[in-house]
Parts: sequence; C-alpha cells; structure tokens
Amino acid sequence: MNPDPWKFRRAAAQSQLARKILFCLSFCLLLFGLAFFLHFTPQRTVLQRLEDSGQCKACDLQKADLRDGKLLQVDLRGADLKYTDFRGADLRSANLTGADVRGTRFGQSRLNDAIWVNGKICGPATADRCLTPDVNTLLTTGRCHRCDLRSAQMQGLDLKNGYLVGADLQRANLEGAELQWTDFRNSRLHQANFVNAGLENANLSNADMVEADFSGADLKVAYLQGSHMTGAILVRTQLGGADIRGGVLQGANLEAANLDSADLAGANLWQARLINASLKGANLQGANLKGAIVDGADFTGAFMIGAVWVDGRRCGEESIGRCD
Repeated sequence: MNPDPWKFRRAAAQSQLARKILFCLSFCLLLFGLAFFLHFTPQRTVLQRLEDSGQCKACDLQKADLRDGKLLQVDLRGADLKYTDFRGADLRSANLTGADVRGTRFGQSRLNDAIWVNGKICGPATADRCLTPDVNTLLTTGRCHRCDLRSAQMQGLDLKNGYLVGADLQRANLEGAELQWTDFRNSRLHQANFVNAGLENANLSNADMVEADFSGADLKVAYLQGSHMTGAILVRTQLGGADIRGGVLQGANLEAANLDSADLAGANLWQARLINASLKGANLQGANLKGAIVDGADFTGAFMIGAVWVDGRRCGEESIGRCD
C-alpha cells in the first residue's frame, strides 16, 4: 500500500509553520527582554560619565546639568559649556582653557586653583567666580588698564567709575552690573554680555563691541564715538543723548531702542534693525541707513541732511524728520 503523498506534505507544512511560530515567539521574547533591561537599568548621566573619565576636551556640554559634581582636575579645554549648570560643583584645579562659558552658571561652585578660560589661575579664595589676578585687581582697586578679563564673571557687580581702558573683556558677563561713568575706551567687548547693565555716561569710544548684547541696558548720554558694534544686540536699549558719531552698527539689532536726541552723525547703520525704535530729534547727518529696516521707527524732528536712506538715495537739504 503506497503512502498518501498529501499526508506527508501536510505534515511537512505543519512542521515548517511550527518552526516559524517558534522563531517569531523567540524573537519577540528577546526584544521584550532587551526593552525591559534598557527600561529598568539605570543609565549613566552626563555628570557620572564626566566624573569617571575626568576629561571632555572640545566636547559639547551645552545646557548640561552638572550641579554638585565632583569635578576636581577635570579637563574641559575648548569645551562648549554655554548655559551649562555648575552650581555647587567642585571644580578645583579644573582646566577650562578656551572653553565657551557664555550663560554658564557657577553659583556656589569651587574654582580654587582652576585654570580659567584665558589660561590664568583662579585664586585660592575663589567661589562663584574665578578670581584671576586681573579680576582681583579690578574688584579691589576699580582699575585694570589693558588687563585680561576674558569671560570674567562679573554680573551684578558695582563697578561705577571704573577704569578699563584697553582691557580685553571678550565674552565677559557683566549682566546687571553698575557701570556708570566707567571708562572702556579702546577696550575689546566682543560678544560680552551687558544685558540690563547700567552704563549711563560710560565712555566706550573706539571700543570693539561686535556681537555684544546690550539688551535692556541703560546707555543714556554714553560716549560711543567710533565704536564698532557690528551685529550687536541693542533691543530696548536706552541710548538717549548718546554720542555715537562715526559708530559702526552694521546689522545691529536696535528694535524698540530709544535713540532720542542721540548724535549718529556719520554712523554706519547699514542693514540695521530699527523696528519701532525712537529717533526723535536725533542727528543722522551723513549717516548710512541703506538696507535698514525702519518699520514703526519714529524720526520726528531727526536731522537727516546728507544721510543715505534705506533705498540708497541721498537725503536732501530739507530733510528734517524724513528723507526728502
């Protein structure tokens, strides 16, 4: 009697189907186990990895939460530390040479003997901010001629009547500082933070303020003659009566700024943002406003003879309050 060929075929098909089902079940169980492991196994935080390795040269730690970290002698040379939180961290003898610490929080941190961004050593009594020799000199005497204050953390300090002629304050944090009558002539303030700072009557003549942030700062009657403010942020800044003759404000953001009665004769405002700015009674004789955005700006009584208007035409002899 010959065996039924269909019976063998059905048995083979059933066996193959059973193997496929078993494989699928095994694979699903493996995926479930892996997901369970990843979900319930504690992941090492950025802080834990940094504490273990002790170095993160030229790495990106923007906005990292490193509060209360044990970071003695950690190597952070060239690291991007913008808006990183180091509050309460132990950074003694750490190396921060070349790091970007704009917006970084150092409250209650320990920086004794750390190497600061500019390569200078933080003093032994350092807390909250790095007290390099130059920073200490400024805080104790109010004077620091041509000193190195790069990335210095001086927010909220009272430095009125200070003398900082020729000083290097690139990326320094002076947010909310009291700087009335302070002398910044010929200083380097590239990308410095002056948000909400008091700078009335300050002298910033011929200073390099490229991309510096003066949002909400008070610069009334300040001296800014010949200053270089390309790309600077001057949103809601008070500049009433300021002397800005020959100043370079190419691409600067002056939205809602107050420039009433300011002297901007010969100033370069090419492609500047002057949206809703007030320039009542300002002197714009010979100024360059080509490409500037002036929507909502108030030029009432502004002296505009010889100025180059936003469309490139030269304002005539009758140009008071508008370009004719």
